[in-house]
Amino acid sequence: MRHLLVVLTLAACAADPAAPNVSRWSLADLGQGALAPTGLSTNLADGHLWILGARGLVETTPDGQYVGTIAYGTAQFDALGFSDVAVLEDGSFALPTGGEGYRYDRVHGDQPFFCLEPGLPGETDMSNQAITLDPATGSMFVAPAYFVAGPSHQLISASLAAYASSDGHFVSSVDITATGVIPQGLAADPDGAVWAVQHDTLYRFDAAGAITAHATLDGVTEAAGLSLVDGRFYVLDAADDEIRIFDRAGI
Repeated sequence: MRHLLVVLTLAACAADPAAPNVSRWSLADLGQGALAPTGLSTNLADGHLWILGARGLVETTPDGQYVGTIAYGTAQFDALGFSDVAVLEDGSFALPTGGEGYRYDRVHGDQPFFCLEPGLPGETDMSNQAITLDPATGSMFVAPAYFVAGPSHQLISASLAAYASSDGHFVSSVDITATGVIPQGLAADPDGAVWAVQHDTLYRFDAAGAITAHATLDGVTEAAGLSLVDGRFYVLDAADDEIRIFDRAGI
């Protein structure tokens, strides 16, 4: 019996990957109004999803049942413009914005956690839309990218960087500029790879920063978050306000 729902091809192949089957649920069904979602993560302790939205962090079950909301408690937190979320081992949240990351919990609120490296001199804009926890190594993977400031917004460099989830110190970084991928969501694979989603495509990066496989995600319009749990990819489609679920089995 075949269980493969996401079909990946080597990045060098000319043909498009086969479109996978998919299940999905709507954010509107949570009953929390317009979330304006920008990030997604999973608490590995209980399997619940956390969706980063304009007004706070929304907790759901994997099949889309609403659990609760952590509303932003400070004006500073609300104004920082966080782009993604990772639930850490202790249940706190890592949240990137601009060139730095914050850690948030209900007791201490939001506190500076890490600064992105390497930095670039001169007139540049930087973006780090994606973050994920790798429980196997105790690291957070972040995807900083630098662009020429101004209308052209030309890409200067992009990388996959690792930071310790315990204290936020810098661990390592690999350059992915040549791939042209600016991750909008990240997920760590138990096999050591890092998955990234951009627009409607899923990419697999090896430890050297090379793309070893990719797949077009059927029905996804504009991804804004990614999580991989128990053999399933959860993709936050911000354009359609949906969570789409793809099976990882057999890859």
